[in-house]
Amino acid sequence: MSAWLQRTNRMISAQLAAYRQELGGSGRDREARVPLRCPRCGLTLTPRLVSLQPRHCPRCLARRTAVVGLQPLADGDPGSAPGGPGLRARD
Repeated sequence: MSAWLQRTNRMISAQLAAYRQELGGSGRDREARVPLRCPRCGLTLTPRLVSLQPRHCPRCLARRTAVVGLQPLADGDPGSAPGGPGLRARD
């Protein structure tokens, strides 16, 4: 293997390792996931990756063309219990 290719491989490996460490290990930061809820329509979702967490409710954007920020789901909310209702009645 050429010296240039070896240097490039080492550089890419170092960048990838730094990126994985920044994300929290292997890139799957499951322990930091927080359920989110839309205060307007009641949509509840949990992102698979924190880095891909949406900021605005996709349902409100699609149906009402309204930008509504998602909020963390509190422990006392009805949708927070397993098997609890995740959605409210529609407006």
